[in-house]
Amino acid sequence: MASSCYVHIPFCQSICNYCDFYRVIHNSDREKEFAAALTTEIKLRMRISPGRHKLESLYIGGGTPSLLSEESWRRIVTSITDCFVIYKETEFTIEANPESVNETKLALLADLGVNRISLGAQSFDDANLKKLGRIHDSRQVSRAVELIRDMGIENLSIDLIFGLPGETDKLLCHDLAQAIALEPEHISLYALTLEGDVPMRSEVVKGDLLLPDDDTVAARYIDAVEYLRKRDYAQYEISNFSRSGRKCRHNLNYWSLGDYHAFGPAAVSTLDGVRVKNDPDIEAYIDSLSVGELPPGDEEQLDQGKRLLETVFLSLRLTRGLDTSLLKEKFGYDMHRKRRELLIQLQESDDLTLEGEYIRLTTKGLYRSDLIASHLCPDFV
Repeated sequence: MASSCYVHIPFCQSICNYCDFYRVIHNSDREKEFAAALTTEIKLRMRISPGRHKLESLYIGGGTPSLLSEESWRRIVTSITDCFVIYKETEFTIEANPESVNETKLALLADLGVNRISLGAQSFDDANLKKLGRIHDSRQVSRAVELIRDMGIENLSIDLIFGLPGETDKLLCHDLAQAIALEPEHISLYALTLEGDVPMRSEVVKGDLLLPDDDTVAARYIDAVEYLRKRDYAQYEISNFSRSGRKCRHNLNYWSLGDYHAFGPAAVSTLDGVRVKNDPDIEAYIDSLSVGELPPGDEEQLDQGKRLLETVFLSLRLTRGLDTSLLKEKFGYDMHRKRRELLIQLQESDDLTLEGEYIRLTTKGLYRSDLIASHLCPDFV
């Protein structure tokens, strides 16, 4: 039985220039309709799995969940606790933006059991924040962290983005130094990717913004990993670094191919070999659930080929690497035999190391892990 749960809150106060996630502008009336729909979805989906299941991790993301009112928060958490047990050791994370954090909201979240906050700082350079379309400034990040600590929330993650327009080595070092100075337990460092029809992509295509080239971004990634390592933030996944004992258990469950429940528009769950994806459409989501029907979406039966593909791709994201003996036992795929020459080439190019049955990507290899994984997978996938 899955011990992780994700809840998608699609509301944002404004739409960032680079973000391609499903999100909509926050509206108080729509929030009430959404909260009612969400609680209905949880009840409907959990009817097929009755009983209160113990959660190891609960992650409420978005969007900007910290925008929700107290009424919505209490309603949503009550619906979750009706179906799941949240206990003292449960990792209960919410995503928050600096401008939406205040004493009243944090006191409410702490009272509801939230013990981990993922704070979307993105940068500590105000010019870069403006380019990204963020509505907070660097001072608000520091103030938000101060408030989070004052409320006794002891597990904090800070999100940063690198590879920004006009970025220099000095600016990235400044961002890392400012984040570390706030002493978070966890740091996520993501390379800027411009997917879909986002405004920043149009600016880059027109030449109004200039991104650093891929070789420069790769070199900065390698330098950043080392910078964080020297300051006791150990890398455990491509973009994630933590102090001892503070890895994100929720995301590790994803990368380890664990099952998980998920609710909300655009949410994706995986249970007993079946993946269910809700359509990213809040109108259809609310309309369906208001009449007691599950929202529209897709259901996929995960066959052995799909599971093998995901095992390779997700395991190689982790610094602990890919256990090839598992591939032989579960899928009958002998990577050391099938990809022997490629493995030797990648080892010689310092993209990976071979340690017994484990394949581990180096920092250089992690930067292009998807490309490497695609070549290591069997031809039929």
